[in-house]
Amino acid sequence: MIKSTYRNMSNDKLILRDILAAERTILANERTYLAYIRTALAMLIGGFSLLKFFQSLFYEISALILIFFSVLMFFYATRRYIIVNRIIHRETEESGIDEKI
Repeated sequence: MIKSTYRNMSNDKLILRDILAAERTILANERTYLAYIRTALAMLIGGFSLLKFFQSLFYEISALILIFFSVLMFFYATRRYIIVNRIIHRETEESGIDEKI
């Protein structure tokens, strides 16, 4: 579990730096999610390209593996994004930063 740095601080002690740090954390989570999605799409496109342009059994198996792992990566990324997003918002609500964002 993530320990909140701001849990022991009162709302009037929070300064702009604290609020901006929370915003950066939210944006970093979104960037990470988009990087996962970009990688999953690249794997999916690579898998379909192998299926389309090559007729060897090796390439067909490789394409199916790429497609399978791209779908798996998409669901993993979405699950991870939701979990981390909940943690971030729970911590910012407890510290009072969420009201100021």
